[in-house]
Amino acid sequence: MVADIATALSVVINSISDIIKNTKKPNIDELELQDQLSKVSYDLIQMRIQATNLLSENKKLKEELEKEAENPLTYNGHFYRGTDGFPYCPACYDKHKDRIHLKIPHGDWAFLEKYRCPICGEEYPQVD
Repeated sequence: MVADIATALSVVINSISDIIKNTKKPNIDELELQDQLSKVSYDLIQMRIQATNLLSENKKLKEELEKEAENPLTYNGHFYRGTDGFPYCPACYDKHKDRIHLKIPHGDWAFLEKYRCPICGEEYPQVD
């Protein structure tokens, strides 16, 4: 997308250069100039949209990196565990980078049950 913006910027600069040359001509065709200005305006709007999308994507990626730095996950061979001590689903994290806490079994026979992901349904042994 950055290459697209660079290409569009080059086109806009060339178009502006052409417009400037045309305004120096003795017989200026106003309709042609208006058409060229319209095209330049359109290209600038498209560049702004692309730049806005890039800024939004950049912000999202920065937030993901900050979130990752705040609570790094370690893999123990079965599931991820964060600094909060809770297990996270490896299937959801590996596919979508979603940090989904595994459901921890409770009750008298909880030690026989497996951790279960409430989103994808995968089950993992209770290994610490």
